[in-house]
Amino acid sequence: MSLLITLITSIVEGFLLGTSIGAYCVGFCLPVLAPHIMIGHRGIRSSFKASLFFCFGRLIAYVPLGLLLGLVGSVLLEKMLPTYSAIGLGLLGFFVLIYGAFAFTGGDIVKRFLPRFCSFLEGVKSSFILGFVAALIPCFPLVTVVIKALIEASVLRSIVLLTSFWSGTSIYLISVGILSGKVGDSLELRIGLERVRRICGFSMIMVGLLFLVESFYFNL
Repeated sequence: MSLLITLITSIVEGFLLGTSIGAYCVGFCLPVLAPHIMIGHRGIRSSFKASLFFCFGRLIAYVPLGLLLGLVGSVLLEKMLPTYSAIGLGLLGFFVLIYGAFAFTGGDIVKRFLPRFCSFLEGVKSSFILGFVAALIPCFPLVTVVIKALIEASVLRSIVLLTSFWSGTSIYLISVGILSGKVGDSLELRIGLERVRRICGFSMIMVGLLFLVESFYFNL
């Protein structure tokens, strides 16, 4: 009975953390999620599905991260954070840059130089990968929950806490994804699909370059 109460407490704590400080995740993921949705997942149904896969990718990255940090302990957290952030930003920057180039050129350049990589840039598979690599970067809300998970000193409670935190933040991201899909529909009617793809593709190229620059900054 005490274990059940403890797990329920972790669920409530994680969800409340996700719905309170988790709004910060929108600011970080918006430059990645919004253009991705507008490029190839317009409409409520398609944008909802893509947003769901984006969030699922984040969940798959969250749980191993929490377990890893739980194993190495809080003493190593500060030492690992810069290196981990640099790797996460580099991976995200690379994928967003390539995805942006794929959208901006209609796939011509990427298909020429990275033909096998193109299979990861289409459909909800790209949504999942974007969510996964975005979650590799330990932003402020995630670090807060990880520290809370370390205090719990329990693998089960850590997993429950991270999962409930993920569900709280996903409410924001799925809402933003659906809104982006509706905006994409409106823009397509006004300026045409090709222009929407080019504008969003250029936006993602710039964001990808920014993330790559930041990843080098963490290594300095």
